[in-house]
Amino acid sequence: MCSLPSMIRSLFVPLFCGLALFFGPAVRGQDGVLPSTNDVRTVQSGGNVARSSQPTLEPAVGPAESGPTLTLRNETSQAGPVESRTPPDASLNRAGDASGSDAASGRNSTLEPTVDPVTNTEVTVDPAAFNGITPGVSTLDDVRKAWGEPTARTEQDGDLLHLYQVGPFNRVETHFREGKVVGIVVHLEKAYPAKLVGEHLQLSNVRPVLVSDPRGMVIGQAFPEKGVLFGFAPSDEPGKASMLVTQIVLDPISAEPFVLRAETFLENDPESAEKDLRVALRLDPAHARAHWLLAKSYMLLGAANEGLAAARRAVASAPHDPQYRLTLAQLLASTGEREAALRELQTVAAASENRPHLKARAVCAQGDLHANGDPPDYKKAVEYYTEAIKIAHPIASDPHPAYRLAAKEVLVDAHIGAARAIAWGPWEQKEIVVPRWLERAGAAADELAKEGGSPLFRIRVAAAALSASVGVPSGLDPQPWIARLEEAAPGALAEAGGVRRLQIQWDIGVALYDAVQCFQIRGEHDAALQYGLEAAELLENGQTSRTLQQSDYYLMGRLYFRLGAIHAIAKQDHAAAVELFDKAVPLLQKAAAGTSGLSAGRLGETFVSMGVSYWESNQASKAIELTEQGIELLEAAVQSGAMDATALEVPHSNLAAMRRQARIPSSAAASPNEPTPSIPR
Repeated sequence: MCSLPSMIRSLFVPLFCGLALFFGPAVRGQDGVLPSTNDVRTVQSGGNVARSSQPTLEPAVGPAESGPTLTLRNETSQAGPVESRTPPDASLNRAGDASGSDAASGRNSTLEPTVDPVTNTEVTVDPAAFNGITPGVSTLDDVRKAWGEPTARTEQDGDLLHLYQVGPFNRVETHFREGKVVGIVVHLEKAYPAKLVGEHLQLSNVRPVLVSDPRGMVIGQAFPEKGVLFGFAPSDEPGKASMLVTQIVLDPISAEPFVLRAETFLENDPESAEKDLRVALRLDPAHARAHWLLAKSYMLLGAANEGLAAARRAVASAPHDPQYRLTLAQLLASTGEREAALRELQTVAAASENRPHLKARAVCAQGDLHANGDPPDYKKAVEYYTEAIKIAHPIASDPHPAYRLAAKEVLVDAHIGAARAIAWGPWEQKEIVVPRWLERAGAAADELAKEGGSPLFRIRVAAAALSASVGVPSGLDPQPWIARLEEAAPGALAEAGGVRRLQIQWDIGVALYDAVQCFQIRGEHDAALQYGLEAAELLENGQTSRTLQQSDYYLMGRLYFRLGAIHAIAKQDHAAAVELFDKAVPLLQKAAAGTSGLSAGRLGETFVSMGVSYWESNQASKAIELTEQGIELLEAAVQSGAMDATALEVPHSNLAAMRRQARIPSSAAASPNEPTPSIPR
């Protein structure tokens, strides 16, 4: 009998005469390792990545026919069989409650949780026992005392394999290694819905994870905290799991099921994934994949420095695994180590000739580095994006679902990267070319969604289109892409939990901010105000999921400034503008700390502009204060050579006028010859 880690990787192997274990020797991926996220995903449902966060799954069929029953008995009485539409009796009691004499006499067989010290805040390991026998704890002598002699014996690779009849279960396979039980397989005489079995075994409070074979077919369901796995009957419908349990497998608690569950729910619930991975690493501190997934969870949670440390541990444990280096490169880039990130990506691309889905991702990531450089190199970025598309395109029709999904994800990201780079780069006919790139990206995201891919890719395409619309306002109408964004958002938000949901709200808010900019350029001020207020609400909610950086303060401050500017300039309503500027000012002051060059100059112009509305709203001291702050920032930009000295002319004129008029009593009228402060254009 194989332990759960090997079960996750394997299928059918003969055991006793006429019997077969549900799992056996590993069938590996094309390079000898298990396929996974950004490589090949091993947890699939009907060929699709399993993303359900429900603790139990609905039955695939109706109630089972009448037959053997599973009865729950309490600790003070022996209950008779319940309805005959449930599996054989395997009620849950504590390990000490079942005696050997009960087991030997064929009385109710039990799955019993025993206490294990491995716990954290939300993940408590509590391994199950079957009729007084706990894998990883009980010995061969314990089994003899509890169950008597086996009905069959054999050896496999030096391990003992015994077959027992225990209570109503005629086939209970037990695997011994060095005199200790390392696995139990309880065969059911007929198949029962997984949800029903889970409820009767009191597993409903444990979040299960589906287990697939290397072809992506679901073959079971694991409960990591309990060391329990359901083996499913083959499905009559190709590409869909039967969700009918034919075997209940018990194994010692190990890291692998926690790693599997973390990887399955990582994208939508990185908080829970992080907890699972911490348990896994306490069970197996050298588990390279757990370190890698922990790095990815930190990256999703916005903890780049912690993620970088975890990625480095993963690479140290498995230096030749390119997907670990790929994540390391992404985290290096996010922490500002651009050159180190580029070197890692080049290493990954060179080492992944036989893993083209990883090479395509590494090439695409190099395009991102060049597009986001300081200054950006949009031409080189487009070259990398185009190369990534060439590599990924043939893999997008690969028969293996996980390779195929990985390639389609690259196609989405490379197309939206190219669209943005062209929109902001030095190309002609952008109005014609950019929409074509975006439509191809949208088609790739739709194909991905049909195969169970994340709805987040549709959001990313819409967000990229709105970003590109700022660079090509005459060629891209934001409204259709906002509609796509609104269509994709509910599904993504429904799947996500906790922090991840807030992060998605932030991302949608950023996309709507881009729409605001485009609407402003197009002179559609009412639309800009409508979506700007929606963006502000989303950003306010989403900021609780992140440690705000200067760029975040700038983004939120500029949004409120833009909305206020619409009221001030387009609607000549300075009172309404000041209400929004009151929110913008403290954010932009935080963003201004330590800035220099052109960034300082742009912030300076923003402060001077807001000063005018405060002046027009009879808040002279605030107007003068903001104008002085703006001039200070503009002077720094001029001194650095980022701006011409003429940029200071209007601000100095405004400040002089404010100071002169501020000396006049509030009841007096201003001189008709006195200049009025103006808004810099």
